[in-house]
Amino acid sequence: MMIETRGLHRHFRLPGGEVPAVDGIDLEIRHGEFVAIMGPSGSGKSTLLYVLGAMDSPTAGWISVAGQRLDRMTDHQRSRFRNTTLGFVFQSFHLLPRLNLVRNVELPLLYAGSPGAVRRARAGRLLGAVGLPEHAERFPTELSGGQAQRVAIARALVNRPQVLLADEPTGNLDSRTGLEVMAIFQALNRGGMTVLMVTHDEHMARHAGRILRLRDGRLVGDETVDRPVQAALPAGFDLAGLDLEAGGTAAGAGSPGGPDGRADGRGDGWAAPDGPAPVPGKGGLPGEGTPAEDRGSGDRPGDGTRAGDGTRAGDRPPGEHVGTGPRQGGGRTEGGRS
Repeated sequence: MMIETRGLHRHFRLPGGEVPAVDGIDLEIRHGEFVAIMGPSGSGKSTLLYVLGAMDSPTAGWISVAGQRLDRMTDHQRSRFRNTTLGFVFQSFHLLPRLNLVRNVELPLLYAGSPGAVRRARAGRLLGAVGLPEHAERFPTELSGGQAQRVAIARALVNRPQVLLADEPTGNLDSRTGLEVMAIFQALNRGGMTVLMVTHDEHMARHAGRILRLRDGRLVGDETVDRPVQAALPAGFDLAGLDLEAGGTAAGAGSPGGPDGRADGRGDGWAAPDGPAPVPGKGGLPGEGTPAEDRGSGDRPGDGTRAGDGTRAGDRPPGEHVGTGPRQGGGRTEGGRS
């Protein structure tokens, strides 16, 4: 099982009491599934995604992703796990405007400690694979929305993740470009990648093989899509060029850890991969570090969307964040859920 939860809760503390953004969810997602998460605003979709993506920790219950117990990890361990095992795509792209596209795409490799030449070569190959080989030295402000999202997808895939998590990835795109993103996700899924996507759009959701429906933090529907809508890949996209065969470099990733954590039965939930650790709590990509030249810019994603940025995640009001960067998916949402 790629993702498994039991009795998963995520509550936010408010002066008037606790808001149950995720309220007792039991979930199983198999390796290689493409799953859409739907629900009205405030249903807990994005909160669930952040907990599944190790960007936040649950209030109660347990969660296993790629055989690793996320609920037993420290902030630092979650940062390492995100970098080695998960890829993230967001509605607002969250590209760093002062870095060219190659440097944006190579950031997860930087945090993983890869040599500069290896980072640049890998980032260049991925930009070519998503159809943007001639844009490597351009900056995010020079791109269309569709091009920016392709760069964000390349960045999400650069470390060959086992799971791709997307929060409203078509929300800032026109319908044609949104369908191109769905086609890319379908191609990745056909190649064996597990894809988990939050969306408000029923038509986009029907490109997935399964739809989970949330209301008031609870799972109220679980539908198998017998015939998912198929979308056409954008010109120039090359799945083979993404070179994802070695996906999932986290220690123990892909092994059947289950509720006891590691596959070897020790139950400590996480084993550090080789290489230098990233700097936790500094922003950049969600949960990774940020190069020194980008600290304090106020325009980077990730600041305050996770525990460890100076305020415990469970103590901050819903929809708000610590730090200066934008919260993924927008601002405050009603009732602490999104």
